[in-house]
Amino acid sequence: MNKKKATFFILVFSFFWALYILQSKAAFAAGTRVIPFQIETGLSALAAFSLVMIPAGVLGEIRAMLRDSPAAFWRLALANGIHYGIGGTLYIFGVSMTNAINAGFLVKFSVVTTTFLAWILLGEKMSGRKLASLAALLVGAYLLTTQGKRLLPHIGDLFILGACLAWSVGNVLIRKGLRDTSASASLVSYLKPLAGLPIFILLVAGMQQIPALQNERLLFEGFSLSSAKYAALAGVLLALTWMYLNKSLKIATASYVTMLSTATPVFVTILAVSFLHERLSLLQGIGGGIIILAGISVSFSDIHAR
Repeated sequence: MNKKKATFFILVFSFFWALYILQSKAAFAAGTRVIPFQIETGLSALAAFSLVMIPAGVLGEIRAMLRDSPAAFWRLALANGIHYGIGGTLYIFGVSMTNAINAGFLVKFSVVTTTFLAWILLGEKMSGRKLASLAALLVGAYLLTTQGKRLLPHIGDLFILGACLAWSVGNVLIRKGLRDTSASASLVSYLKPLAGLPIFILLVAGMQQIPALQNERLLFEGFSLSSAKYAALAGVLLALTWMYLNKSLKIATASYVTMLSTATPVFVTILAVSFLHERLSLLQGIGGGIIILAGISVSFSDIHAR
């Protein structure tokens, strides 16, 4: 593994992810509805990919893979459907129900789920230091979301935790596909909106029965020029996030990628405090700090275990 190159890709991915979180929160604060925003964002990401990747020959790569390795192609499509279709659905509802700082830290719960899934499914190394750091991550997530005052987080926080699990499954399967085939990061990135948007629409039809989501009951109401402006930028940021995530997964292990991306909540907190005027309580700050330190500890453990 080229650690310097992988670290650069992961930090760039983390920064674009932080910008996407803030752009989403700004859109919801301006009155944009969740479902139209997610659909418009996915279409914007697909358009951004198409403008760049179709001239670069990604459609030819898709045809070649369908001809030579159809089973591997459909496994990658399924992985992207899980990652963006299921994970994206849970995340976008979650971030609309919590603040940007909470969302920025909670996404790092994926460190726990990805590390265990990568150990089980990919044979990546596990150590006592990793286990201790993962336990600390759970404590940090609890302090951050509950401020030590209640047993369960809010429903928005639970949606984001569910998204973390879906992202972890998707990332591990994508890492396996990128490791075992000649598929490029561009091809895998292009598959994400293609496979994910249909799944998102199907899930939304069922999720609209949840009482807490009744304000989003009508799927195609709420589209407007104002929401499209937010979604256009969010789609570009999402496309860049996916591209650098898959570049990272192409050359680094799934657990290393998710652990080092602990930089995301740092970027989110700085930007949310600066531009959205959100505040961080003392216990939330302690919880966030535990998450960051635990993620750094696990990433060093991962490095030394190789």
